[in-house]
Amino acid sequence: MFTKEVAELRHKVSELEKTKNNYKKELNKAKEECKQSTSEMERLLQIMSSTEDEKFSLNQQIKELQDSLRDREAKLNSMKRSIQAEKGKGVPVTEDHRRRDTDQNKDASKGQKPQRSRVGGKRLLVSLERSREVHFKVT
Repeated sequence: MFTKEVAELRHKVSELEKTKNNYKKELNKAKEECKQSTSEMERLLQIMSSTEDEKFSLNQQIKELQDSLRDREAKLNSMKRSIQAEKGKGVPVTEDHRRRDTDQNKDASKGQKPQRSRVGGKRLLVSLERSREVHFKVT
């Protein structure tokens, strides 16, 4: 009688130990997955942080370039106004300016846009240099 009960209890104990070992394995596996997920999350957060830093830096550069462009456009417009004022006063204009104005007028009469340099910054610099030449030759 007792032997049968003892055998049943031993069988239950061995089943419980198997279940316990399976749960331990699952727990260890879950802990390892948690560690991997945590390290992956930290890696992604680092990437996101560096991307945000780059974005901030690029936005700063864009703002600086826009400010610089606005300043240069203002200077260019000021120089154009001073040239126009000098033209109105009967100040001689260089041959380059006359030729460029004539070419632009011809293009405008044909319904075409004036020819422009492929590089916008170069066009601005050339225009500024010509304006300076006129300004310094006159004064």
